[in-house]
Amino acid sequence: MATYAEQKKLRVITMDEMAKHNTEEDCWMAIHGVVYDLTKFLPDHPGGPEIVVGSAGKDATDEFEEIGHSDNSRVMAEEYEIGVLEGWEEKATGCVIPKEKQGQSSKQKGSGLAGMLPLIAVAAASAVAYYTLK
Repeated sequence: MATYAEQKKLRVITMDEMAKHNTEEDCWMAIHGVVYDLTKFLPDHPGGPEIVVGSAGKDATDEFEEIGHSDNSRVMAEEYEIGVLEGWEEKATGCVIPKEKQGQSSKQKGSGLAGMLPLIAVAAASAVAYYTLK
């Protein structure tokens, strides 16, 4: 099976190279092993450019995850991918939606209706009993 880097045809970027891109005019960072050039995105970042620039030129995985980014922001990040961090070639995942979160949301969708079935059954039985005894 092809790695994330191979699937996306991303080049390998060293930490030294990424570290040079640490300003508002040239802003790179790595998240889960994928390197992003966020320079053009800075003016649109909801928290302001300063927050992003504070993590520029380094691995910002912890900062990214601590904030609790939305699924939409994780999908949007894909357009800014420029490479994979050296040493992460086999395990890079980038800003993808975590599998446990994907599974959780699909379980939650199903459990809503499943949780209501007993209530619906009681309501139906009550209606039948009411009209039968009347």
